[in-house]
Amino acid sequence: MSTEKPVYEFLATEDNLNYANELSKELELFRKDMHNLFWKNYNSLMDQKIIASEYCSTWKYISFNMRRLLTDYERSSISPAHSDPAKPRLSFNFFQATPETNFHLIYSVNWNKRSSEMNYDGPAMTRLKVKLASYKINIPNEWEFLLGNSYWRIFDAEFLKRIFKETDVFCQEIVDHNWNMFLDFRPEMEQINLEVADISQS
Repeated sequence: MSTEKPVYEFLATEDNLNYANELSKELELFRKDMHNLFWKNYNSLMDQKIIASEYCSTWKYISFNMRRLLTDYERSSISPAHSDPAKPRLSFNFFQATPETNFHLIYSVNWNKRSSEMNYDGPAMTRLKVKLASYKINIPNEWEFLLGNSYWRIFDAEFLKRIFKETDVFCQEIVDHNWNMFLDFRPEMEQINLEVADISQS
């Protein structure tokens, strides 16, 4: 109580408390608007990046679902363009964690099936694991094959400030960073998906 007492005394006047209440409402609205602005721009820029690339015939961007903006662990994905959903395949994902983490933005490379169902550990997988280790991405569970935190949390003050003041530049910076990660992982992911598809057919 002693630490907060000066703050409480400041708030415990009608004018200050009313002002703080109004400011907290405006802050919450600002955070929601910046949250929406980030994913809207990220979706658009990443989709353009895929379409303009030489990989547009083999990979596609699956947008973050804006209707699930405030839910936990919603994702966007760079996935094989023509894969059979019933067959195993790896995708590269960028998604948000929980509100309690200020919507920490996270990477994963994961199967569309439980990893316990996969019986593949070829040379391409070893190479991919070496690359992912350099990004400090680890193996947490049987759904997310490989997972790691990004630098960014949507509700952190610096993130909100940059989205508001330099929307295009900041979103492009994140898209370019993630695209370079995908390009780094892509050869191994393509080889793994090809080999696993062959195994599942045999």
